[in-house]
Amino acid sequence: MAETLRDANGTITNNRLCNVNYKLGGIFKDDMMCIVGVQPCAGDAGGPAIVLDYDNRPAVVALQSWYDRNCSSNYGGFVGLSAAQDFLKPFLHGFPNDVCKPGFQRPSLN
Repeated sequence: MAETLRDANGTITNNRLCNVNYKLGGIFKDDMMCIVGVQPCAGDAGGPAIVLDYDNRPAVVALQSWYDRNCSSNYGGFVGLSAAQDFLKPFLHGFPNDVCKPGFQRPSLN
């Protein structure tokens, strides 16, 4: 395990393209994100995928979930947090710019 926290820049990619380009047989489902340009491995699980919102503020949109067993692929499997929003909502009320209020400007992944 690394002693220093590391980061990587990647590109959130259409799941269908990841499934086709990497011959994954449909492993990426709707509640997942394929992020290309990262090479996750053991110890990375649970690490955040962060995008910048319109005001250049960081927003966590997914958590690293799985990787190929050889840690040699150019993509990572992440679980999108929108899939867990009903579970997460009670924990998010009261934060500055309450993310659960209607009208909150969420970052776009497109």
